[in-house]
Amino acid sequence: MACACGQRHAEADKQLGTPLCPDCWDYTAAVVWNAHAPELWRRTTIGIRRCLARHARQHDLGQIQLSYAKVAEFQARGLVHFHAVFRLDAVDQARQLVPPAISAADLATMLRDVAAATWFATAAHPARPAGWDIAWGRQFDTRIIELANPASDRNIAVAGYLAKYASKSTESVGTVSARITTANVSYYGNPRSHKGRLILAAWRTGSHTHPGYAALRRWAHMLGYRGHFTTKSRRYSTTLKTLRAVRADYRRQHTSNASEHHDRAVITITSLRWAGRGWRTTGDAVLALSAAARARDHMRAGRDESRVA
Repeated sequence: MACACGQRHAEADKQLGTPLCPDCWDYTAAVVWNAHAPELWRRTTIGIRRCLARHARQHDLGQIQLSYAKVAEFQARGLVHFHAVFRLDAVDQARQLVPPAISAADLATMLRDVAAATWFATAAHPARPAGWDIAWGRQFDTRIIELANPASDRNIAVAGYLAKYASKSTESVGTVSARITTANVSYYGNPRSHKGRLILAAWRTGSHTHPGYAALRRWAHMLGYRGHFTTKSRRYSTTLKTLRAVRADYRRQHTSNASEHHDRAVITITSLRWAGRGWRTTGDAVLALSAAARARDHMRAGRDESRVA
């Protein structure tokens, strides 16, 4: 019997992202995908660069460099997907950057072709001796960004696009900030919640000794995902080291000028120390756990009512 939901859910509905049949959903495959998504991205960028180099040789276009900035975002169902901005730069004989001879439409076509052809199989696991096939899904969206001039609003749109997903909350799926251990896995790995089942799947799958699976336990609090949320290629833009140096120079100069005119000292604190984690009192912990239990009961009751309806 096929599972279906005839209700209309609001955008903020907590049921969004949860499977219609939790007992049928493949939680193990979900956390394995999260764990291997960074490797799939690496292989994809290698394939794109090779495709560009091959196209440049065939059409005598010289050297073409691919740059990108990428942001990883958790979907409500607990799987990561990527938002990326790609840019092409051509290099002339004087090693200077010039406009590339490949159009944005050609690059978009290459991206779709390479993404469709890139895949790999994971190492064997007792739960799946042949391993899992890791590949991109069908929801692959490419859009062309046109920069009319350096002062164009679209330049700001690129930065805003990346900042939106870099700062977007992960509370839609509910990842936890604490590491999952044998002492707390029974608490965080609640089989009655979607997030708890994902954590349990990561913990159980990570019992394998293979390095590709053992890391699942270390990153069970992130549902298996162990990559950085924001990455970029070396040539896409400036580096954080350069930005820190510029900011430090500015602060030193600003502080020096202020001291000359106001004759006052400025103290900069550059050290951090661990303050602790958890609840301040036992009463706070009881209130938080009681609220979480009521929320789970409310969610379960709503799910049961939707099934009956």
